[in-house]
Amino acid sequence: TSLRGYQPPSRFVREVNALVERAGTLNLPFALVVGTPVEGMDMLEALKALRVTRAGDLFSADNTHCYVFLNACQQAVVLATMERLVGGSLPS
Repeated sequence: TSLRGYQPPSRFVREVNALVERAGTLNLPFALVVGTPVEGMDMLEALKALRVTRAGDLFSADNTHCYVFLNACQQAVVLATMERLVGGSLPS
């Protein structure tokens, strides 16, 4: 897919399903990260802070959680990738 960045929840689910299917066929890694905004930050601020540049890297949110799908992302680099996307370190 050439999509990247924020997707409304229904489209996010549809696109992630297609990407997971494709990843299985091509034996590509991926990650789905589920998180919540840090204390003092609302969801809109958290979403605006994400700097997604790669095609296939998508994110969405509901009232309480943010969902980030990292296409073709090795498990070993998920934390570093998320820190790059948020522009800083993540709380442990």
